[in-house]
Amino acid sequence: VRPSILVDQSGPGAPVTVTNENLLPGREYYNLLSFDLCPGGPGTGPGPFGLCIVTNANLTVLTDQLALPVGADPFHFVATSATQVFGPYTLGPLVAEAICIDVTGGVLGPASPVVLFQVQ
Repeated sequence: VRPSILVDQSGPGAPVTVTNENLLPGREYYNLLSFDLCPGGPGTGPGPFGLCIVTNANLTVLTDQLALPVGADPFHFVATSATQVFGPYTLGPLVAEAICIDVTGGVLGPASPVVLFQVQ
């Protein structure tokens, strides 16, 4: 089963929610964000699972996300149901790519497609 991720905002300035679906309860997941956008579109990058990692600053952002402990929602969590919604979060304007990856037992498992999202 491939997880999915949706980052949603109802309108400019509104809070953001992160929704993961197709999760297997009891499994461990990471939601990762990349601020380097792929010129060929989401998922076409040379980084893990198609993420773009162009700048050293973005590599540090990804490494920092991977260092977060379980329970650092919405980045690192154990699924309690097939769908989980995190937030709402108040964020400033940004554009990023996101992916959800199953990492249960320290093994890379199924990953969602990379999605592009914009927070206004």
